[in-house]
Amino acid sequence: MDVGGLGDRGVEYVYDREKVSPSFALAEAIAEAEDVQATELSEKLDAPIGTYVDLDAIDRLIPEDDEVSVVLRIEEYRIHIDADTVTVESSTCRR
Repeated sequence: MDVGGLGDRGVEYVYDREKVSPSFALAEAIAEAEDVQATELSEKLDAPIGTYVDLDAIDRLIPEDDEVSVVLRIEEYRIHIDADTVTVESSTCRR
């Protein structure tokens, strides 16, 4: 999978936890990084996103009012998820 035009920048997807689950925000952020619609993400990744990460676990790990965050890798992406933001960047990108 090519890192969809991220280059040296990342994608920051801000979401409202009362309206959107972290797993939905994760899918939207990766889709934005890949420059595709979320409905096309499985095709772009060559597998459903649930193949890479347990989406229910992500939703349970990121509660609405806590300061818990999760960092994971999916393919060439380093992803940071917290209560209101998903950040996607190339795993080769150095800060």
